[in-house]
Amino acid sequence: MIEFITGLLNGFEGFSSTPYQDQAGVWTIGYGSTFYEDGTPVRASDEPISRERAKELKEFVVRQMLNQVQPLIRVELSENQMAAVMSLVYNIGVGAFSSSTILRKINANPEDESIAYEFSRWNKVRVNGILQESDGLTSRRAKEAALYFKKKVLKQCPHCCLPLS
Repeated sequence: MIEFITGLLNGFEGFSSTPYQDQAGVWTIGYGSTFYEDGTPVRASDEPISRERAKELKEFVVRQMLNQVQPLIRVELSENQMAAVMSLVYNIGVGAFSSSTILRKINANPEDESIAYEFSRWNKVRVNGILQESDGLTSRRAKEAALYFKKKVLKQCPHCCLPLS
């Protein structure tokens, strides 16, 4: 499951060896990591990291988040559903997910088609204190929703067509 999720994230997050500010102005490194294993936030002055180090960091974050998300989900999800949810959580954080309508709907009925709409609602970034729609997030949320409702386990990332193995 971890490999499936991290493969999916590779397509959405891309790689940067050096710190950069994401759309919302948050310092980020590697494959979308905003903090290190010890909880220290990424800073502009941080040293570059290798792809291997970025992969290790991403896997650490995914495992940590998965351990926090699994107890919140009280129904059985398919691999595709869990991977789509974890891609969303990697982007919005466990705190936002834990109090979200999408989680409530998943727990009420994981096959509820309105869950696709709930994915689409998470397409905004805060820029200078104002929420603004992001084309990139709109596209990502549509792909996550499509994966969530796909019945067959994917062998490649729906975003970039790369193998997930």
